[in-house]
Amino acid sequence: MGAGPRAAYGKGMCGGCSGGPSVGGARAPVSRGVSEPAPPRWGGGRAAWTEWAPALVALVAFARAVGFELLDYDDPLAVTANPLVSHPTWAGAWRILSGPLQGDYQPLYYLSLAAECALHGGAPWALHATNVLLHALSVALAQRLLAPRIGRGRACAAAILFAVHPLVVEPVAWVASRKDVLMLPLLLAAVLAYRRGVEGRGPYAAWALASLGLGAAAVLSKTAAVVVPGLLLVDRLASPAPLRLRREAVFFVSAGALGIAGVVAKVWALNVLGAPPVIAPAGVLGRGALVAHTLGAFLQHALLPAGLGLGYDPERAGGLEYALRLAAPLLAVLLAWKSRGRRGVRFGLAWWFVALVPAAQLRPFWIWAADRYAYAALPGLCAVLVVLVLPERDRWPAGRRGAFAALLAAAAFLTGQQLPRWTSSEELWRAHLAADPQHRIAVPGLARALLRRGERGRALRLLRRAARDQPDNPRVRRLLAFVLWEEGRLVEAEALLRDKGLDADRARLLCALGRRAEARAVVEAALRERVVPDVDLLALRARFRLENGDLQDAEEDARRVVAGSPQRPEAWLLLAEIRLRREDRTGAEEALAWAARLGTPRERIVALRSVGPGAGAEEPRLRGGDSSRQE
Repeated sequence: MGAGPRAAYGKGMCGGCSGGPSVGGARAPVSRGVSEPAPPRWGGGRAAWTEWAPALVALVAFARAVGFELLDYDDPLAVTANPLVSHPTWAGAWRILSGPLQGDYQPLYYLSLAAECALHGGAPWALHATNVLLHALSVALAQRLLAPRIGRGRACAAAILFAVHPLVVEPVAWVASRKDVLMLPLLLAAVLAYRRGVEGRGPYAAWALASLGLGAAAVLSKTAAVVVPGLLLVDRLASPAPLRLRREAVFFVSAGALGIAGVVAKVWALNVLGAPPVIAPAGVLGRGALVAHTLGAFLQHALLPAGLGLGYDPERAGGLEYALRLAAPLLAVLLAWKSRGRRGVRFGLAWWFVALVPAAQLRPFWIWAADRYAYAALPGLCAVLVVLVLPERDRWPAGRRGAFAALLAAAAFLTGQQLPRWTSSEELWRAHLAADPQHRIAVPGLARALLRRGERGRALRLLRRAARDQPDNPRVRRLLAFVLWEEGRLVEAEALLRDKGLDADRARLLCALGRRAEARAVVEAALRERVVPDVDLLALRARFRLENGDLQDAEEDARRVVAGSPQRPEAWLLLAEIRLRREDRTGAEEALAWAARLGTPRERIVALRSVGPGAGAEEPRLRGGDSSRQE
């Protein structure tokens, strides 16, 4: 007899045989008073298949994304227009680690992009390939996370559903969403590491430290990972391992401190420009209703994935859609209460809820919800769907198998419909406009794509029509003003910019018209009214103060500009110019060195050093081509 499973349990254990194991060709009697060990539910080959199948499905489903282009929506801010990433240096890496970028502190996100630019020059195919590989890793780790909670077979099914769910298209196919596909595998690895320590599959202290380290890496990838203590607790409460209160209390206190540190990092990043530490909620009841509506929006879009894309506006939901969003959280609570006999439902719902806390509670819902916010929560919801469809047994009834196959086919079909939208910027904006002709981001996006192709007339007609239909859309007004500026129609352009959200652009245009006093008044009024100061407004005020000889206040504004946008060479040049005026040669050389590292031509730096203040300055211009925004 061999040493494999068949030898261990005998040939007589297969099928419906009732005899004992075969010994020397004869059947040995079976004692009815002693129970035989049951054969493993999954044999070695089948178990291995469940381990690699979900990740392979993810790779196949998103393989075509490797050939996609970079988009003109946040990809420039993340890669191409960010010299700290596109031209990586050791000094630039230290600058990424030492302070926030784009209003958030997520250094591992930028360092991962910078490392790729150092390796292959930031080729779009390589950036997309890394996103796809990270998604496949998340799928594999999600399968390992769910297997002990819902069974290996159902965990494999849930991981496959997660691999092809339409809500993962945005974070996987969009390079700027690298932070999401980088954060989730680190979160999952942190939970799995602590599980190994609790279950005694290695030294507890080593695995606990590894878990904290992986959790810290997740927080440094995206601050939404501050939920790592909650996810660790959700998994620990579902574990059958006995609780060892003293040592585990120390661990969870440390994990809680890690989560608090992530919140502090987020607040610090917002406070760099003088923003208030918190945004006060509109009362307890108002915030509770807001959270319930937000959770309902995410749940409704996960179950009925229609209208997907860069964002779905809660204010434009139809009657049935709005009712579903309000009822979805109540249905989830009822399902959790009624599912006492269904292993994994509560675990999946708890994971889903905790992972969505940053999107639903820690920020106001004044921007659109988006698929990427639900990426980390999706494994839990997929587990719930699989548990409800497939019973907990080795052989699933044909009807249940058919129901799951239909669910999987629908998800794969919608993903196949979504994925081609992300091929290029023009494809993305055209697809969004086909679904919603009034899409507030897609109209200026398509106009920029037309301008790049030289179709200026079509772009101008599109923008004029959008300006009539969406008079309150600042993106449309700004880009239309930019086109008119380029045509020399400055007065018409200035009239379009008389909006509080476009104060910096209007001030630049007033400077071009020679109305500098009016531009200064616009900047001062805007900075007094703004809750979060704008770096462009601060740069303009610093320039005006420099002209008036108010050098100390000008340097203070320039420092805030550098802190808010350290990747912009113009910010360092402005700071260097002010320091030269103050005869601070050491500080000026430091600022010029940073400007040089960020790609400033050597001629400009030499001219600023030799001629003095004014040589490195440029007349403020309307930056119509950049309508990107970061979270």
